[in-house]
Amino acid sequence: MKHLPFEEVAKLFNPLIKSKLRGLRVTGELYDQYYQAGLIGLWKAWRDFDETRGSFPAYAQQKITGGMMDEMRKMIRNKKREQLMEPQDYDSIIPLKVYDEVPIFEKEAIAFYLSKLSTLEQRWVIEKICNQKREAEIASEYGVTVGAVKSWRKRVVKKLRHLT
Repeated sequence: MKHLPFEEVAKLFNPLIKSKLRGLRVTGELYDQYYQAGLIGLWKAWRDFDETRGSFPAYAQQKITGGMMDEMRKMIRNKKREQLMEPQDYDSIIPLKVYDEVPIFEKEAIAFYLSKLSTLEQRWVIEKICNQKREAEIASEYGVTVGAVKSWRKRVVKKLRHLT
């Protein structure tokens, strides 16, 4: 397939890309984005294909599917990030006795760091650091093991170290 220009290869494999999109049930506004991901996968297959290692159509199909799945994973990851609360929402959410006494710039800093954490990790920061509860208290309050609470701490420390 290297002897053909990519535009010709794209025309030949257009039905395969569309078939994969139907299989993934991609419609509407995401269709173009996933179609582009499929084209990029096809281009990578066309660029990297080694004729001694097998047939191009099978390799292209694998790369097209992989490109679309990578795009799907990226979108899911971005959606999870968006689901984290916005900093201004913390005033009503964080159950702290001392939080009202904290200056606004410190609230913004706390909110910034909390926005980088998952819900469980946020819970650990709020309960352990802000409310100064022991792991056993947190575990019993949320119905988990002490080991689970300690794993929240490990994840928080790891994430926050990478931010600084």
